[in-house]
Amino acid sequence: FPAFTLNKGVCAIFPFNLMIGSSRLKYATAQPLAIMQANGKTHYFFYAHEGISPEYLFENKKARKVVPGLKSSFTIKGADGVETIITTLTREQALRFNKWNDYFCITDATLLQNEANVSLQARSNVFTCILPAAAKPDFGKYKPTVRKQGRFAEYTIEVPAVQVEFEVKEISKQRYTFNLKKSAFTENLSDIILDINYVGDNAVAFIDGRMVNDHLYYGNSWQIGLKQYIDEIDRKGMYF
Repeated sequence: FPAFTLNKGVCAIFPFNLMIGSSRLKYATAQPLAIMQANGKTHYFFYAHEGISPEYLFENKKARKVVPGLKSSFTIKGADGVETIITTLTREQALRFNKWNDYFCITDATLLQNEANVSLQARSNVFTCILPAAAKPDFGKYKPTVRKQGRFAEYTIEVPAVQVEFEVKEISKQRYTFNLKKSAFTENLSDIILDINYVGDNAVAFIDGRMVNDHLYYGNSWQIGLKQYIDEIDRKGMYF
């Protein structure tokens, strides 16, 4: 193994003597992520840890260094003549990697699968989706911009932005009321997230005298999905 420095708080798993098809990977300074089958070829995905240069050494081959990202792919041909694709992603891309059945997608949105259909939900009206270049995704009425990235295609989808109207009133230093109309939920919204930035021990949300949500302070904001309460909020409001 070549020398490397593992940053504080980082845990890494690096393979050695790993059989990839009929080829032996003596070592790699990149972490295994997924194995996919596409167009009759096996595709191995690894990802790089920050501060460690990805390097692969296959038996009877010279060591190969790559720059992590969508253009890092290379092929290795085994003794049986079968080619395998190796791609090294960045850690950020690996965290956004979604795999289902024989498909994968790298996206900054949340991927939801419903049998053969897949939908994407995002908190921004602009999000990206990375697929194999040969894929032919259907984004319905939305027309994404497409950018080819090596063996992949990056789709950028923009949906109409939504301006949510609501009302907040400060009753006292520790008491607030919140009102939102049900009509705020339009076609492009699956939920509305109320983000409350506060400092304290805990916070509690009520509707009509009934506690519906609470939060213990740990440094981050309190986020509440409002769809589950919207019928009551529309009629009675919420208070904290």
